[in-house]
Parts: sequence; C-alpha cells; structure tokens
Amino acid sequence: MTSHQRVWLIRHGEGLHNSSGRHNSCDPLLTQQGLEQAAALHGHKDLIACDLLVVSPMSRAVQTAVAIFGKKPSCRVVLSPLCSERYSGRCDAGRPKSQLLASFPFIASWDGFESLPEHWTHTKTSDFDWLRCRAPAFVAWLRSQTESRVAVVGHGCFFTSLLGTYLGNCEVAEMPDVAALIKTIRGDSTISDSERCHAAEALTPVAISFRTELEAMLGDELPEVRCHAARVLGNFGETAADVAEKVAVAEKLVPLLDDSAACVRSRAAEALGFFAEAASSHVHRVAGLLNDVDDEVRQNAVWTVGQMMKTRGIVSVVGERSQCKRRRLNAGDASLAMQIAALLKDGNSAVQWYTLEALGHIGEVAADIVADIVKFLEYTDGELRQIAVWSLGQLGSAAASATKQIARLLQDPDTSVQCAALEALGEMGEAAAQDYRNDVVGLLRHPDMQVRRSAVSSLRHFGALCGNSAKEVANLFGDPSPAVRYAAVEVFEIMRQAPPVIEKLDDLLEDPDPDVRAMTVAVLSKHRKTQLHAEMLLPLLRDSEPVVRLAAVKLVAGMHDVALTLRAAAVELLDDQAAEVRTAAAAARSKLQQDDLEDRRCEQVAEVGLGGW
Repeated sequence: MTSHQRVWLIRHGEGLHNSSGRHNSCDPLLTQQGLEQAAALHGHKDLIACDLLVVSPMSRAVQTAVAIFGKKPSCRVVLSPLCSERYSGRCDAGRPKSQLLASFPFIASWDGFESLPEHWTHTKTSDFDWLRCRAPAFVAWLRSQTESRVAVVGHGCFFTSLLGTYLGNCEVAEMPDVAALIKTIRGDSTISDSERCHAAEALTPVAISFRTELEAMLGDELPEVRCHAARVLGNFGETAADVAEKVAVAEKLVPLLDDSAACVRSRAAEALGFFAEAASSHVHRVAGLLNDVDDEVRQNAVWTVGQMMKTRGIVSVVGERSQCKRRRLNAGDASLAMQIAALLKDGNSAVQWYTLEALGHIGEVAADIVADIVKFLEYTDGELRQIAVWSLGQLGSAAASATKQIARLLQDPDTSVQCAALEALGEMGEAAAQDYRNDVVGLLRHPDMQVRRSAVSSLRHFGALCGNSAKEVANLFGDPSPAVRYAAVEVFEIMRQAPPVIEKLDDLLEDPDPDVRAMTVAVLSKHRKTQLHAEMLLPLLRDSEPVVRLAAVKLVAGMHDVALTLRAAAVELLDDQAAEVRTAAAAARSKLQQDDLEDRRCEQVAEVGLGGW
C-alpha cells in the first residue's frame, strides 16, 4: 500500500428506482438524467488523474463509470462485487455475469471480470453482516493496492459506511482513512487534543472493525472521544449477529450513562438503542436518564427505552378471519410506562415525539395514558398528530375508547396524518369496521396515492366486513399507482370466498409492475387455481422478474394434471439465476413426480379392481 493513497467515492447517477420510488426491479438502469449527471463529472478535477478505477458490477455503476471515464480508461479498472450495494431489496440485486456481459461487452477487459462468479450477487441472507465483513474487507483490499489515486463508483448505502454521510446521485467525496484516524486518536502526547477530537468526529461506521480500540476509547479522558466511540459502537449493535458479542459490547457502554458530559450520556443511550433486546436488561438504567437536564439525553433515552421494550413480551394475536398476525406488546412494568408517559408534558417537542413512539412500542398501557395521548390529536404540529395516532393504533384494544377521535383525523388536512389514522383503524380491526368502514371506503377515491393505499390496507384488517367492499377495492385494479394496485390485489388474498369481481384480476397478470403480477398469481392460486390454463401461466414462468417466476412455479407445484408445456417450463427454472426460484423449481419437480406416482398407483388399483370384478 502506498503511504499517501487517496480514495474518491462516486455514487452512481439517478437510477430508474430513484426516480420512480419503486425498488422492486432487479439491477435497474440509469435514467436519462442519471446519464447526464454522470457525463457532467467527466474531467472532474479530483478524478482526472486517478490511476485506479474500481466499479461495482451493477448496471447503474457500470453506466456511470463509462460516462465519466469511458469504456477503456487509461488507468487500471477493477470490477469488484465487494463495493456493490448493501442488499435491502430487489433493486440491490445484480444480474448474472453472462447477462451483464451481454449488456456491456467491454467489461470483459476489466480486471476482476474473469474471477466474478456467474451468480455473484449478494442476497438478504448472505449480506446480513455486510458492515462488519464486506465493508472492512473492501477497505483492506483498497489499502493493499499500490495505486495512490483511486476512484470508486458505487452506491449510497454502502458508501455511507465509509463516509458517515449519504451521497446524492453522482456526488463525489473523499474517503477518510479510518486506520489513520484511530492511530491519531490513540496517539502519544505530541498529538493535540483538538486533533484527537477532530479525528474521533471523523470516524465512520466501518470503524467498528476496530472494536478493541473503540472499547478502549470509551475510557478516554476527552469526552468528545468517548462520545464518538459510543456512536460508532452503536453500529455494532445494529449489525452484529452474535448475541453474546452484542451483550458484551453493551456492557461496556452502560457505565457511560453516568458520564459527567451530556454528549457522552446522550450517545451512550442512543447506542444502546441499537442493541435493543441484547441490552434490554439495562432498560431501567437508561430510564434513569428520562429526567436528565439535557434535552438530547432525554430524547435518546426515551427512544432507546422504546426500542428495548418493543422486543419484550411479544404475543401474536391472530385475526378471526384474516389470519394476519398483529403484534400486541405488554411491557409488564406499569411503573416504567408511567415514567415514560410523564415526558408527554416535556417542553421539548422532539422528546414528546419519541415518547409517543415509545408508548406505541410498549403496547398495553393504562387508560389515563391513552387519554394523554389523545390530547396530541388536537395539536397544530402535524408530526405530533401523526405519531400520536400511530401510537394509539399500536395500543389496539387498549385504545378502543379513542376510536372516534382517530376517525376524525380521516379528514385531516395533512395526508400523512390521514394515512396514520387509516392504519390505526386497521390495527383495531373489526371493532373499528362496524362504524367507520364507509368512511374508509370513501378514501379509496382520494387524490393522494398514499391515502388510497392506506385505505386499502386498512380494509384488509376489517375481517368479514372487508368482503363487503370488494367491488370498490376492485375498482383500484386500474389505479395509476402500482403500490395501490398491489394493496388492492392483496385484499383478495385474505377473503375466504372470492367475489365475482375476482375475474378482473386476470388482466393484472400482465401488469407492468412485477410485485403486482406476483401477488396476482398468489391470489389466483387460492381462488381460481382450477380455472387457470397453460396459456395464462407459461409467460409467468418465463417472466423477466424472479419474484413473478417464483410465484408461478409455486402455483404449478400446487396444481394437479399439469400440462406438459408447464412441466417443461418449470424444469427450466432449475437453472434459474435466482436461488429461491431454483429451490422452488426443485420442490415443484419433486411434488409433480410424487403426484405422478400416486396417479399410477391409483390406476393400478383400479385395474386390479376391474379385473377382480
């Protein structure tokens, strides 16, 4: 590694998923605006002299790199899956190597292409520990390269771990050297306090790979160093899989709750919130800060108590008709709930907001606390009205007395409050449906997409009365918003008997949104399986999106007397690019083979029976 290596991180240009807000397509391309954003970086003063270019093997990153540096840059180019996006949805899944090459033939000359596996992409399961494993591994690989000026084209969330901030599309930022920062903080007496504080402030989430050094910094003489060490260790609680390790780190943070510096108490309390259940045995220690003189300390303390308590005493309540699990939480500690509720009278609105959220996480609370929450429904602050009505919805039956006040917010001028009120009524289920179903149905025609979607979702929880709204919900099959269409289709999944309007669903098998197509397949497999024919299902088994192929092959596995064309298409999916589709295809083949054997046995029994007759 060169001793003066500098690394510039470049987030890709605007992608189709960024502009649409829909993140359900695999490996989306850049929009025209994204291509223009990238082209504008050509000749950038910090990039023009780079001698190493590292590119994520996702289409939007490759397109961005080409627009800035060309297909054959003068420097060495490396294609590295280490810097692909953190997996949070299908938009973060890359295409197989062969498909990527078909779209961008020039990448065959880039370093790293030969060693890239055909199915290289990260998944939700494989990328769970990305912050502790993949991000540090990428930094270590970068520092092992001999080039002194490096440009990396990649993604927003992944780069946040290296920078501590989220980059905009085609924004450029220099990556700090975490190892050098740690060295400065842990340096000798020749390094000034201001230098050490500045270095601590610059630490990014990936610094959790220096866990031992961070834990030692918790005892540093400078409060700023203690504060930022606690901040970074919070990332450990959020991402680590090993519970014992999380408990051990949480134990190191707890003493800082009594620190003389408010900034340290605040960061320690906040960090423990990311450990949640692993630190829940310390909930009363954190609750001791609910009366702290510092606003930020109280705010972080009540947030953390809420995070800890929502993991305790979880009991699933299953709706009589919908079979949808709805979580009801009970803290089992009324005095703590009352202690939290006292902050509803706090003079700081941020403290009040997090108090309302914490009470919602706790679940069942005393009736007088419900009355205090209801008061916030009349506040002029829309954010407080929204979180208050959300909190009441989480309380479920404990907030039944507030149903009328919640229903009034269906006409609130703030659409986010309307959505929260709809969701709260949905949480209350059939009890709210008796009196307010018509009010909810009326909002299916609201001009705001979010309100329409929330109205549909609310109806989904209304049990038997949901079926009475089938016609109105089916009118949304043609809604311009894919999110609303998806929610409308989903309603029919919970119905015991399909209403006549279910036939309208056939048209959605060709919906442009893959999630809508997949949900349509799931609903039809429940209500109209025997009426589906090969001509309808064959295109779905060959759909471009894995989520649709997965739904289709599961449907085929549950069918009897499957057409030969469908069998052949299902077998083809044994080599699908998506692992979950391959697994489902193997299960379908096994199921169909078992059905065939059973059919043959039945035929043999019938023949023997006829012969005996």
